[in-house]
Amino acid sequence: ELYYLYFACDRRGHQRSQIDDAVPPGLEESAVQPNTAIESYKRLLIYTKSSLIEQSTPVSIELQDNLASVSNVTFPDLDFDAGDVGGFLQWDLPIDRRDVSHHVIYFAQLVF
Repeated sequence: ELYYLYFACDRRGHQRSQIDDAVPPGLEESAVQPNTAIESYKRLLIYTKSSLIEQSTPVSIELQDNLASVSNVTFPDLDFDAGDVGGFLQWDLPIDRRDVSHHVIYFAQLVF
């Protein structure tokens, strides 16, 4: 038996799109890579396929795209030299932090 994972618009598999290759026998998990676009799909489906046929009714779970953003960001610049910044960057943590493993801070250029 092999397992096939799909994104789909509903639990019956309408407009399904396969995720990666088949999961071989003996494995009980498969990774969906970070930043995988879910587009308009609402469900993740798992089909079992034998040497004869693919199962007609998959196991289905609803996709949940988690988002956790900080708020109330402040950065008072305490460096008085032109072209330099320095100080303490502060923010309020998201209320739900269950899926947050770390924060990343970037410098960016404003381009028009």
